[in-house]
Amino acid sequence: MIHRFLQPALGGVLAITLAAGPALAEPAAAPSPGTSEQAVQLDQSIQVLKEQALDIKAREQRAEDELLYPDSTRLLVYLSVPATALLVRSIKVTIDGGDAALVDLDQNDPDENQAIALQNRGLLTVLRTNVPAGIHTLLAEVVSHYKDADEKNPPFVSQLSAQFSKSDEPAEVELVLSRDVNQRPALRYIQWSVAK
Repeated sequence: MIHRFLQPALGGVLAITLAAGPALAEPAAAPSPGTSEQAVQLDQSIQVLKEQALDIKAREQRAEDELLYPDSTRLLVYLSVPATALLVRSIKVTIDGGDAALVDLDQNDPDENQAIALQNRGLLTVLRTNVPAGIHTLLAEVVSHYKDADEKNPPFVSQLSAQFSKSDEPAEVELVLSRDVNQRPALRYIQWSVAK
């Protein structure tokens, strides 16, 4: 027995279903040739809008970077890993004993895609900050392991303490994780200079 409040609603659904039945059973008409051309034009218009949006976003990011990190104080620190089969778990960098910048690839990248990309001449931006002109001390610590290492093997911890000079030009430092003479991971740094 159908409740008396539901009878009008169910009757309406039944009537709509019966009326639409033949229409639902018929196959859809084939699209006209003009419709597919319109779809292609719409798709192209959407693609142009996407490209314009990306261009606007890139210009906005450059303007923000120039405002937040002016050339006279900007410092960028990158990490590269030319040693094959060596995967980075985390990297921590401090400048002049300030707050540490920590990039935890285990947490941010559980599938190790970023760690693998670093081996293919990739660069990971570790730190973007402002420092005045002068001599600065950089401390870095990288935790890494070999791709085929057992879980019971402890990871490698590579550390570096170095001084670099910053002028009124932007400064860029690359930390390079490679193998030493004993095939253990070792850190070194390269200070990039502005081409004149």
